[in-house]
Amino acid sequence: MQKHTLSKLKKAAILISVFLLISIVAPLVNGPSLGNISSAADEIRFTKSAKVAHPALGDNFISWIEYREGAYNLYNYNFQTRVEKKLNKVALASDTLGPVVFQNYVYWVDHAPSGWVFTSYDLNHETYKEWRTEVNRVFGFNVYEKLVVYYFRQSHCL
Repeated sequence: MQKHTLSKLKKAAILISVFLLISIVAPLVNGPSLGNISSAADEIRFTKSAKVAHPALGDNFISWIEYREGAYNLYNYNFQTRVEKKLNKVALASDTLGPVVFQNYVYWVDHAPSGWVFTSYDLNHETYKEWRTEVNRVFGFNVYEKLVVYYFRQSHCL
């Protein structure tokens, strides 16, 4: 009978030890619950417009398309310098794709009368590169290093 009681006590002691260990270690792993709550002071409002689309986050910046002052434009906000900048030279079409961010480059594809214009903007050197395609419709694109891959349809049939 003593062995049985001793065995139950050992099991209870082990369960209590495990519970205490978990209650001590869990906050260290997950962080304190109050530390995960952000305040209004932690938030940055970039725009007052409700017509914002396609935000893309880089290492220290965010880029997005916004309908502001009667036109679609691509904006960039640098978190370190706290400076907002319009990246496109001319107003964008309403069906512009992007932005897509890779390292310090921002890419977008704008619909032009003669086809589609791919643009990359180097944030470090503030330089543009553009190239055109005469396909009827670009449906999407992505970037890896300096390789741009896009999905398009050449004719009106599927």
